[in-house]
Amino acid sequence: MQTLINWTKSPIVVVDDGGRRITLQPGQGKPVAGDFSDHPWVKNNRLEVAEAKVASAHTGEADEELETLRQQFENIFGKPPHKNAGKAKLRQEIEKWRDGAD
Repeated sequence: MQTLINWTKSPIVVVDDGGRRITLQPGQGKPVAGDFSDHPWVKNNRLEVAEAKVASAHTGEADEELETLRQQFENIFGKPPHKNAGKAKLRQEIEKWRDGAD
């Protein structure tokens, strides 16, 4: 089982492997049975598949995380973040949005 996180401003309904409809509220995630890695909304960073990550010494992983955060920021706020915004700042802004969406 994996967790899907909705990064759009609207609720999204997905169907898991058991045929159950699951509603994902904006900025929130839920555990969902099935493989959503090839879902078009996952590929466009509107949905995120959150799984247990294994730490590695690969230096490109930090850049991938930053790009993911930048894409999430743009999906949420409708504009790209400042070019110098780091991971900590982007996480902070996304968290503020999540807290305000409740």
